[in-house]
Amino acid sequence: QSTWGCLHQLNIRETAMLKPAEEASVNVAQLLHDMTSNEGWRICRDDRDLKVLHRHSPPSPIHGFRFHASFDTELIHLVSLGRELDLLPTWNKYVIVSGVLRYPNPMEICGFGQLWLPWPLENRNVCGHGYLYDLLDENGQVIILVKQLDETVTHPAFSHGVPVKLQLSGITLEPVLEKNESGETIRRVKAVAMMNLDPLAAHVPDFLIDFVVKVVAPWQLQKIRSMLMSLDSRDSPFRQRISENPDTYQAIADRVTNYLQDKNQQIN
Repeated sequence: QSTWGCLHQLNIRETAMLKPAEEASVNVAQLLHDMTSNEGWRICRDDRDLKVLHRHSPPSPIHGFRFHASFDTELIHLVSLGRELDLLPTWNKYVIVSGVLRYPNPMEICGFGQLWLPWPLENRNVCGHGYLYDLLDENGQVIILVKQLDETVTHPAFSHGVPVKLQLSGITLEPVLEKNESGETIRRVKAVAMMNLDPLAAHVPDFLIDFVVKVVAPWQLQKIRSMLMSLDSRDSPFRQRISENPDTYQAIADRVTNYLQDKNQQIN
């Protein structure tokens, strides 16, 4: 049985996958290839904190963006920022509205969002189905795979804006133990996020690519870091959601802790 044939959903209980294992393994294999390959990607920014790549191969209408960054935090905290979709507009000024349509199981989510674009472009509407997979034993990562969700959204904001066609996208989260500047061992997460989509535009202007690379990406990085710091507060809505959903967050936290402990023992 291949590594991908062993792919399973991360869950404290044995939750059956909604898609055949073969289909899921093919999608994850393709996702991981696109996230590690340099083929077709152009490096637009590469500094100490952030790496941004863009991909577009005419005449294909698909544009891809890939972002690399590291965070000194618990892995579940990063997961919460994406999973609690209804809270996204409270901290991300580039998301006009967003919401959860349903949670098929604790490790899946169906949701929507409207992304702000600068004038004269219209906002873009996105619907997606996210799956969370455990590949810690295979390659040391937790994978969030996102696919297009073809579903009608009745939110008033979706009465305008342009729907986009989301292609295979996702996030890889690699939990590691590393030394900080003080020599203390801390938990760090190496993250890569990739979005591939057809913006349904006859032409995507260069200024929009530059806007994403030079303005949106660094702002998002700093905002995510500030949001992660705010999770220490008892008033944090994300902290409250984490405590209210142990089937998701505690299951992930326990799995990551066990993985890091086993890995640390192997090193020592």
